[in-house]
Amino acid sequence: MNGTYVITEYKDKIMGFLLDEKRLCDVEFFNEEDILFNVYSAKVVDHVPSIGAAFLDAGLGDTLYYPLKENENKHLFIKHGKTNELRPQDEILIQVSKSPVKTKKAEASSDISFTGNYVVVNRSGRVNISKKIHDKDKVNKLKEELGKLLSSESDYDSGIIIRTAAEEADVETVLNEAEQLLQHQQDVIKKGICSVPFKLIDSCNEDHISFVKNLIIRKCYDELTVITDQADILKSLKSGVDVGPVNIKFYSDDMVSLLNLYGIEDKLSKAMARKVYLKSGGYLIIDPTEALTVIDVNSGKSQGGKKDKDDYLLKLNKEAFDKIINLAQLRNMSGIIIVDFMNIKDKEKNIELIRYLKNASLRDNLLNFVDMTGLGLAEFTRKKISKPLNELINE
Repeated sequence: MNGTYVITEYKDKIMGFLLDEKRLCDVEFFNEEDILFNVYSAKVVDHVPSIGAAFLDAGLGDTLYYPLKENENKHLFIKHGKTNELRPQDEILIQVSKSPVKTKKAEASSDISFTGNYVVVNRSGRVNISKKIHDKDKVNKLKEELGKLLSSESDYDSGIIIRTAAEEADVETVLNEAEQLLQHQQDVIKKGICSVPFKLIDSCNEDHISFVKNLIIRKCYDELTVITDQADILKSLKSGVDVGPVNIKFYSDDMVSLLNLYGIEDKLSKAMARKVYLKSGGYLIIDPTEALTVIDVNSGKSQGGKKDKDDYLLKLNKEAFDKIINLAQLRNMSGIIIVDFMNIKDKEKNIELIRYLKNASLRDNLLNFVDMTGLGLAEFTRKKISKPLNELINE
C-alpha cells in the first residue's frame, strides 16, 4: 500500500494530511506555539488533595493540571520545604503531557520522557518491551544491555521502553539511540532543576519530522511520498528525516493548490459529517456530546440475504468498526464512545464480533474496548491527548 503525506496551509494553519492511496486517514496540526511535550520549570500555586491534584504556573498564561497520584514520589524539585510532599510555592520540573481541551487545562507530568525511532526513555525505573517483538533472543539481549546502561549512566529513576520497530534494527543501533536519548533526558533534567520558575527548558516543535519518521519506522507503507509547498518545511524534512526510504517532493504549481490536487477539502467535509457512508451502502450517525460520543450503525441501502442475515450483519458491523477506528483517529475522538451496532441474534456470531472489536482496537493505541452492555451497546474509551479536529481547524 502506498501512502502520501501532504503538508500545506489550510485556513491559515500549517497542517499535514495523510492519505492511504486516496483515503484520508489522519490529519496533523502543526503549531509552533503548541506546548505539548515541552519541559518547563514551574511553581505550585495551589494544592487540592480533595481532587487529587495540584495546579502549576509555568509562565504560560494559564495554570497546568498536575495529578498527584500519577506523579507520587516522582516530583523533580527545584525548590521545596523540609518534606518531600508537594506544597504551594514549591518549584518543580514538569513536562506537558496533554494539550488543553475545551474547558480542561493542559496536564503536566514529572515523567520526563523522549521518544526515538526504537526506544522511549522515561522515568519508570525499568526496561519494558513491546509485546509485538517475537525474537526472544533479541529481547533478552536488549533487556540485558539496556539494563546495564540504566544502572551505569542514568539517574532520576530513568527507564526505557523498547518499541516494536526495534525488532527490525540491530542491537547496536538500538543501544546507541537509547544512550543518546538517555543522555538528553539527563541533561534536560539537570538543567531544569538548576533553573528558576517559568522557564522553557526543552521544546518539541518539529512535529512533521517526528510524524514522517514514525511512519517509516513502523513500515506503514510500501512506498511513502511526502509533498509540501512550504519551502521551510521542505528544508527541515530533508535535513531531519534520516531513516528509511521516503520520497520528499516540493510542489510549486500556482494553478492548482495541493488541497485541490488531492481533493482534501472534500475528503475532510465527508469525514467530519454527522452521517458517514460505508462502502457496503450502510452508514454511521455520529453524535458527539459533552459527556460522550454516540455512534449508530445502520444498514441503509446495504443488502444481505435472508438466509444468512446474521453473517451479513456481522460483516456490516466489522466494516463499520473499521471505519469508526479511522474516524476516531482522524477526528481526535476521546473520552467515552458508545456504538450501537446492528443487532445479531446468533450468540456465536456475537462472540465473534466482540473478539473482532477487541483485536481491531489494538490498531489504535489510544482506543480501549471496555464491554458490551446488556442492551447490545459496545463501550469504548479513547485517551485524550489533543483537541478534537473540528476545534483545531476552527479555532
